[in-house]
Amino acid sequence: MVLEPVQQLVKLYFILRSVNLTDRRNIEYEVLIMSKHHKALLPILITLIAISVLSACNSKTERTPYPDVSYGFPIDQDPDSVYYSSTKAAVSEIKNASTYSSVILPYQDGICVLIRRETEDLTPLGYDMHIICRDGTERKTCELDTKWAISFCNIDDEYLISACPEEGIRKFDFNGNRLGDVDADIGSLGNITSVTSYSQGFVVCGINGVITFDKECRECDRFRVDDGFSLVNKYSVFEQGGDIYVIASLVDGECIMKADNTTGRMDEIDYIADITGKGDIAAVYAGPYIKYDDSDYYCIYDAESNDFIPITKSTNMLIIPEPLTHYAEPEVVFLSNGLIVVYYTYSDYVSPDFIIAYRDDDSNYGDRKEIIVKGYGATRDSGLKSAAYQYNVSQDEFFVRIEEFGNEFLYDTEEEAQNVQLKLMQEFQSDDAPDIYYGDSFDYDYWGSAGIVIDMAPYLAQCNLFDRGKLSSNIIRMMTSNDGTIYQVFSGYSLVGYWGDEEQYSSNTYPYNNLPSLYPNQRRTPGIYSDGIVDVVLRIPFRDMCIRGEMPTEDEIRELLQFAVEHGNNPSSYVIPLGPEMVGKRLISMFDTYVGLADSYHALSNDMGVNARYIGAPSFEGSTHPINPEGLVAVSAGSDNPEACCRFISYLFSDETQEQVLLNGWIPVNNEIMNTYLGYMTEPTTIPDDKRIYSKLLLRDNNRGVVVPFSEAEKALYLEALASADMILSFDWGVKNIIVEEIDDYYRNGSSIEDVARVLYSRLSLYAAENYQ
Repeated sequence: MVLEPVQQLVKLYFILRSVNLTDRRNIEYEVLIMSKHHKALLPILITLIAISVLSACNSKTERTPYPDVSYGFPIDQDPDSVYYSSTKAAVSEIKNASTYSSVILPYQDGICVLIRRETEDLTPLGYDMHIICRDGTERKTCELDTKWAISFCNIDDEYLISACPEEGIRKFDFNGNRLGDVDADIGSLGNITSVTSYSQGFVVCGINGVITFDKECRECDRFRVDDGFSLVNKYSVFEQGGDIYVIASLVDGECIMKADNTTGRMDEIDYIADITGKGDIAAVYAGPYIKYDDSDYYCIYDAESNDFIPITKSTNMLIIPEPLTHYAEPEVVFLSNGLIVVYYTYSDYVSPDFIIAYRDDDSNYGDRKEIIVKGYGATRDSGLKSAAYQYNVSQDEFFVRIEEFGNEFLYDTEEEAQNVQLKLMQEFQSDDAPDIYYGDSFDYDYWGSAGIVIDMAPYLAQCNLFDRGKLSSNIIRMMTSNDGTIYQVFSGYSLVGYWGDEEQYSSNTYPYNNLPSLYPNQRRTPGIYSDGIVDVVLRIPFRDMCIRGEMPTEDEIRELLQFAVEHGNNPSSYVIPLGPEMVGKRLISMFDTYVGLADSYHALSNDMGVNARYIGAPSFEGSTHPINPEGLVAVSAGSDNPEACCRFISYLFSDETQEQVLLNGWIPVNNEIMNTYLGYMTEPTTIPDDKRIYSKLLLRDNNRGVVVPFSEAEKALYLEALASADMILSFDWGVKNIIVEEIDDYYRNGSSIEDVARVLYSRLSLYAAENYQ
């Protein structure tokens, strides 16, 4: 019988796979000697050994060298397979403070949040400690006997350490009791920036160096920095291989520094830009972890390889969205108990939010079919992220992942922009095309007629969240083509174009050559160039004119060019633009800008010194009133799951997403959300406690420092502006470049208006035939 020896060999095979290559070869040698007694098994054994050795070589070649971080966030060697769910910490109401700052620490299987209350002038009032369970419930809260502490750390869940120059080092238990002070001279450190726990105790950092202490609070070592340094943030001290490292901000950039036990110095190891080769790409730091704008990963420094190793994939983290983003990255804190805390701050009078992200191995996120959304600014679109979160947690078949274009699709000039658009169109028709296109770089109506994107109308009709009854008729018209198809939708917008004094502009639509008469010495525009005038009058409505069969004639283009050179400036010259205040002084009649919510309209009217009326973009027959869309999306005709894509897109119209869009400065397409907001703005005292975040949007008189209501006169003109919006602004760089080139020919080469008009008309006609017919 050979069954038992075969079983032994199989068992040995798995033993071989579990040991290192050197030990494996020793075992294999012994097994080969033993196999002489079972010669029939020799071929089997040789095969198994070959497989095991190849496996060892491959694993040695392919394995990413993950550092041994003994006292930090637990690292998984396959971050692509790890997903996180999240919950909001139910922190009890914080009172008697104008502003807040926080320190977040691990505690048992949850978190400890220390919130510093401050007055308007940042005078500290004290610290509150909140113990929060992993599920977000608050276990207890108490006040600590410290006002000036800069930072805290947790020592083995037994006690807290605080540090600052004014109070020195203090010790507390987790019931808030002050256990005593640590007798240590930390004055030589200068300004204290951080106190951090590590395997042997804790580290106090200042601008002049570092002091380490053991767990009995006895001083161990001092490490100096001759020229001073500052941490990139208060969590950027970390331990690796028993050594202390920091990420510091120096004159020449961010740098890895190490505490050298031999010299007693903090030595520079390497600059991060040199390690990563990404000095020109923006990055955010979450403690010692770094994430670049062109990457989905948070990475940790690995001292052995002098490189950054990915530890967590940001798009695998289902984080409850931030209501009010300020267009800035929230603070992210990685904790040693495996939790990740995302910290949302809203500054004055509005308490912060803490979102606890936890590893969710019970979910099926990694097994779902993916829906990829891709475009410029997609990962910073708060409404889009809100919709993705809601959709991902509402069903278990699909997972929406939001991605940015890579650096190869960035551009600086109009010519580069046109080339990038051509490259993107090629990519979008390849196998790598995303399921959903994002952003206003393309004319999706044209793409729909070309079969590149689908008609979403039949799918959206089945989605309850896409409620036409909540949308204005002009919004629906902008989303719908003449034949009733819907190739593109958007979640919010701002108004684009010119604004004038309502006393001078009695209407909100004018042909460019029939604007109201000017006051003495008044100019039309604030220092605009002649190609800019043609761009406003011709490029903005160009697509719509082509579709309607109303392409301007050569005579109309010649008249426009004449108007432009008379009222505009040579593009090669430099003209200081005039500000909006010049409208009130009657030095200019119109001012062009973007206007979003009521606060931006109120600020514009104040700056202009008049009641501002939205004129839009004067053109041949009258004004167009373009919008700059937020959350503009279209579904690729190549997507395998168009119904799921549209169901996700319908979440852009949920009340939660629409409120998120509004809170971040965009006009929501949901009328009910907008009307509620305008009610709060006109009567600020009606804001309920559970909507206190709306107080961040209230109008304020900066001179008096008081809240002012949105007046009825302002509201009427603002609503008129919203109702007049009639087209989505798309950036057709081809038309733009043709205009710029031909007007440049007029100024540089002395071509006549007639010649320029003839060539411009010919080129635009050809362009229209190739792209819009």
